[in-house]
Amino acid sequence: MNPIRLFGIETEYGIAREDCETADPVVESMELVRAYLDGHFARRWDY
Repeated sequence: MNPIRLFGIETEYGIAREDCETADPVVESMELVRAYLDGHFARRWDY
């Protein structure tokens, strides 16, 4: 009996700001990822 294997599973999240009319979600997302990469903690995955 072969185990069931799942492929192509991913979760996407959106980003939104209500306090700024000129916010760019792409820039905000890149800054969020950079903040994670600069963090001082143990990482369990590599973006």
